[in-house]
Amino acid sequence: MAKQNKTSVEAKSILKDLADRKYRPVYLLHGDENFFRDQICSYLLENALPKEQQAFNLFQVYGRDLTGGQVADMASRVPMNAPFILIVVREAQELKALRPLAQYCLRPNPQAVVVLNYSQKYKPGQGKSSDNAMLLAAIKGSGVVFESAPLRDYEVAPWVEEYVKEQGLTIAPRASQMLAYQLGTDLARVASEVKKLQIGMPPEEHDITETLVAETIGMSKEFNPFELTKAIGTGNLPEAIRIATNMAANPKGNEAPVILATLHSYFVKVFRYSVLQAKRIPEGEIASRLGVHPFFLREYAQAAARYSLAKCASVFSLLRSVDMQSKGFGASVPYGDMLRETIIRIMR
Repeated sequence: MAKQNKTSVEAKSILKDLADRKYRPVYLLHGDENFFRDQICSYLLENALPKEQQAFNLFQVYGRDLTGGQVADMASRVPMNAPFILIVVREAQELKALRPLAQYCLRPNPQAVVVLNYSQKYKPGQGKSSDNAMLLAAIKGSGVVFESAPLRDYEVAPWVEEYVKEQGLTIAPRASQMLAYQLGTDLARVASEVKKLQIGMPPEEHDITETLVAETIGMSKEFNPFELTKAIGTGNLPEAIRIATNMAANPKGNEAPVILATLHSYFVKVFRYSVLQAKRIPEGEIASRLGVHPFFLREYAQAAARYSLAKCASVFSLLRSVDMQSKGFGASVPYGDMLRETIIRIMR
């Protein structure tokens, strides 16, 4: 299994503490990926207080409607027939006058849980004396600061596998790769598609297959970038040309920049596999460093045996040239012809 993304690991750790009812007095959630922030907020809202205690002890507010001092005043209250009050401040980046809140966070009320949910990356400002910097330092001392950073492209497929596992399902490695490729790094969208897959499966089924993913997200199981790189890696030129011809005839989702980027990423991994193997790095660590499932290592081993480091370097140069050509620099060539010619030059 590829190494898990740091943001995902930290989010799981926070959620585990919450499941164990280990609450901190203040949470500052920020970052450009909203999935993990919303996941933590939703868990608190749904599980921290039973419904009969929420009427007088649960507050959902927006940063534009309050000041930092008003949030501090709310958090200083005594709960009513509950172990604590829960205050969730959405769009917390719009809060003004933060110094009173920073002072509160130095000695927070043990009977309150305050969640500051920023819909962007937190900006502490210039100097340690700025209100934002003081608030950040205070929360680091008494609570939790969590940055929900976007996943990189190669981290999505491993995250999909872990997420699917948490739903009590399994997914084929290539199926998770197809989901990641088609949906990108928008984790909320990926999670939504996994839910659709789950709903569409018979009750007795627990495995998400390539066929099911292809049917659900509208991606061809036979004619896609992964089958193309597999054919290239194994040296099957007729199959590679057949796949490329079909993809060029159906350009939606198979546009030149996307396919060229996929080919470049593939050969980067082939290149790195050769380098790491020469250093006698264990296979499991190679998979982690490449950001791929161990299932695919055999394919990279086959490709590395066929394409030397020098050949990979020439492929990079070729792809740069073709990319420029696809953007209008040089003679204009129909997309299908360009793609087929590129594959022939790579494999010859």
